Amino acid sequence: MGRHQKKPLRELTQEETVELKRVSTSETERVERIRRARALLAVADGQSFTRAARTARMRSSSGVAAIVQRFHERGMEALDTVPGAGRHPIYSTYERDLILAEVQREMESTPFWSLATLEQSLRRASNGAPKVSAKTIGQVLRDAGYTWHHGRHAWIRNGDATHEREKAKVA
Repeated sequence: MGRHQKKPLRELTQEETVELKRVSTSETERVERIRRARALLAVADGQSFTRAARTARMRSSSGVAAIVQRFHERGMEALDTVPGAGRHPIYSTYERDLILAEVQREMESTPFWSLATLEQSLRRASNGAPKVSAKTIGQVLRDAGYTWHHGRHAWIRNGDATHEREKAKVA
């Protein structure tokens, strides 16, 4: 038998039990939610955190303990993935602003430019712009509302006045 549980699971309500059973047998729920529901049901049935982790195919009893703690704090929302999980942005808002300022400067000086050209320009900049790859620049542009237009071979900001002027020239 495992060691004593510091924070054992409280007794589940009828509604919680029904919902946990529904989620644990679902074929359309996310795998994490299914595993968390199975772990909570196993603990509710009297299994140790270690045994519940095995039952739910989780890595450790500490993961089950964390789910139990979250269940006490948030109820059924404990099944959901916590916001903020995953990789965080490497560059700060200030650095993104520097990249976008360089994009604006480059767009004003030449009508045709590529991510590689912008990357070289950023590397030469003396304003403290970060040394970033073309892929990162493309992501910053997409996040800022720019889209790549294959026919024009150009990045255009959605609703940009330059884009409107180009449409007027064509018409």
